[in-house]
Amino acid sequence: MTTKKTAPSPTPLEATQPIMEWWAEQWMQGAKPMTRMQLAWMENLSEIMQQEARFLSALAESSQRIAKCYDTHQATRRR
Repeated sequence: MTTKKTAPSPTPLEATQPIMEWWAEQWMQGAKPMTRMQLAWMENLSEIMQQEARFLSALAESSQRIAKCYDTHQATRRR
């Protein structure tokens, strides 16, 4: 008489591991384009914010010059 040794049945988690790996791989392939698009959007947003900061700085500088001219003009009028 020979005794047959049966392999233990895999747990439900082990049985579904290959499909989970496949699903994760497919999901990541779909997420990569979205990640690239989000990165491009964030880079553009950063560039726009830098340009806006330069614009506001130029506005502040020109406002100071106008105020200085106005103050100078007012001072010479009073004399």
